[in-house]
Amino acid sequence: MEDYVLFSICTPHRQSHKWEVVEGLVDFYGDMITPRKAFDRFMVEYAHLFCGVVRASINIRINITNGDKSYTWYEIKRFL
Repeated sequence: MEDYVLFSICTPHRQSHKWEVVEGLVDFYGDMITPRKAFDRFMVEYAHLFCGVVRASINIRINITNGDKSYTWYEIKRFL
């Protein structure tokens, strides 16, 4: 299984808004942009819906062979 990279934004009202990162870009509602630009747009476009963002980060799923799980998540970059 190849590595899976995920950009997510967590708010008080929703555990996680998630986008797959493909070649450094995310499909943010039809626009292929960087996760940073997606985060900036999210903060502007959805500011009226949420009390704030709790966390925003890019994580990679790494396969492991020991233990009960077959993978673990590693944080690459945190925006907030």
